Amino acid sequence: MGARAIRIINPSSILKALRAAWPAGLVIAVCVIIAFGGDGWYQLLRYQRDAILHGEWWRIVTGNVVHLGLDHLLMDLSGLVLLWILCAPVLAGWRWLLATAVGMLSVGFGLLLFTPSIAWYVGISGVLHTYWAAGALLLITRRYREGWLLIAALAVKLVWEQTVGPMPFSEATAGGPVVVAAHLWGSVGGIIVGLALLPSTRLTDMGLTEKEST
Repeated sequence: MGARAIRIINPSSILKALRAAWPAGLVIAVCVIIAFGGDGWYQLLRYQRDAILHGEWWRIVTGNVVHLGLDHLLMDLSGLVLLWILCAPVLAGWRWLLATAVGMLSVGFGLLLFTPSIAWYVGISGVLHTYWAAGALLLITRRYREGWLLIAALAVKLVWEQTVGPMPFSEATAGGPVVVAAHLWGSVGGIIVGLALLPSTRLTDMGLTEKEST
C-alpha cells in the first residue's frame, strides 16, 4: 500500500503530467497576460459587434481571451483546468490547440452571424464548451463511461441556458452578464472538432490494440 502511494506521487510522474499539460498552460498564459494589459487591452481586444463590422476582425478571436476582471478570469480558468483533467486522454497536444482555434472562431462567427443582438462579449467560457463537447464525443468513442456523463451534463446545461437563462449564481460569480449564446456556439464548434478527430482517435485505438495483442 505504501509503495503504491509513493509511486502515485512520484516527482517524475508529476513533471511528466505538467509537461503534457503545455497546451492548456499556453491558453492560461495568454488569458493571464492579457488580463495584465488592463482596460486598454480590454477595450482593444473584446468582441464588439459594431467594431468588427467596421473592420476590426481580430475581435472575433481575441474576445475569447479577455475577461471582465479577476473573478471572471479565475472562474473560467478553473473550468479550463477541470476540463483538461477530464479530457486530456483524448484531447491533448495539437488536438487541444485545434479545439481552441475552432472554438474561438465558432464563438466569434456564431455571435456575429447568428446572434446579432449581442453587442459585446468577453471570456473563454464559450471555448470551454468546445473542449467539453469535443472531449465528451471522443471519450465516448474510446468507450470511457465519463463521456456519456459529460455529454448528458452539457445537454442539460445548454437546454437550461437557452430556455431559462444563465445558470444560477453564474452572473454574480463572473461579475457581469453571461452570454449563453457563446456557450451554444462553442458547443457547436466542439461537435465539429469531435467529429473531425474521430478517424485519428480510431487509428490510435487500433494502435493500442495491436500493442496489447503482441
